[in-house]
Amino acid sequence: MSGRVTRSQQLPLAEGLRFSKHPCTTDERPDLRGLYGQLDQNYFDGGLAAAGYTIGWGRRMKKTSGYTDLPLRIVRISWEIHRLLPEEELIGTLLHEMIHVKLFHHRNDADSFSHKGEFKKEMRRINKIGPYRVVIHHNLPRKVLYQLRPYVWKCRSCKHILRLTDSRKPGLKSFHRVRGGKGCAKPSWTKVK
Repeated sequence: MSGRVTRSQQLPLAEGLRFSKHPCTTDERPDLRGLYGQLDQNYFDGGLAAAGYTIGWGRRMKKTSGYTDLPLRIVRISWEIHRLLPEEELIGTLLHEMIHVKLFHHRNDADSFSHKGEFKKEMRRINKIGPYRVVIHHNLPRKVLYQLRPYVWKCRSCKHILRLTDSRKPGLKSFHRVRGGKGCAKPSWTKVK
């Protein structure tokens, strides 16, 4: 045995296996693992290092800026979104996901996804320390939304405009409301762009 152990099961690595010392990408993406470790020290007193989460860039994530899979111990951040935003937004998103990790790791709180109670308390604590801001939901600038959702559809019956990430025709989940709060009676979509 090599003496090194896996993070998830604390088992020794099989003979001949090595941890990769090279970054996963060769582009200009920030080092998420290094940033995670630095933020862990600054905001969580190094308490998240023992949680054993894998941190990385998510693939084809255009609808959410960050994602934490608690049981699988994975944190993914969207490069598609964060390449269009200032670095402060990336740090805010990573801190948001780290709150989920903390609440699940220390309290086994799978309900932290509701973003209530303890999550908000932890968010306020981090925002008070500063200089970065943690928010529950991003309000992305219109310019960014248009780049992320380039395909435009228009409802023939109510004239509602819908922007999507792919070119597929809107489905049943593309429910939309019209004036008065009622749903569109006969949604029928035509592609604009």
